[in-house]
Amino acid sequence: TIKKMEELNIQKHLIDYGNLINNGWTTLAQKFGIDIHISGIPPLTHISFKADDPLAVQTLYTQEMLERGFLLGAAVYTTHAYSDEIIDKFFEQSDPVFEKIKKALENKDIHSYLKGEEIHSGFKRLT
Repeated sequence: TIKKMEELNIQKHLIDYGNLINNGWTTLAQKFGIDIHISGIPPLTHISFKADDPLAVQTLYTQEMLERGFLLGAAVYTTHAYSDEIIDKFFEQSDPVFEKIKKALENKDIHSYLKGEEIHSGFKRLT
């Protein structure tokens, strides 16, 4: 038989993993002294970097996480397929990325770490 969403308590699952992601980002930001802002609801959480060029920092985070097997932008929409192991691996891989971001911010040369163009906000690149 097909289980219903209520039987699987999917809503709680999505909220719990969103909270884990938020807590992980907060922990890494504190560890490396990076100023971030987290917004949204836990199942659809959003990270932004408070820096002189926040889009360049976001681009670096996205670039480095993609190289580690995680496709993400500024937002993460949790799914029922997530597991503790996936979240743990996400933050194991995020740790050295936050360290690289910190180094780039300290050296004031974020753009030298980028392998492509900086992301654009909204539909800016289309105009």
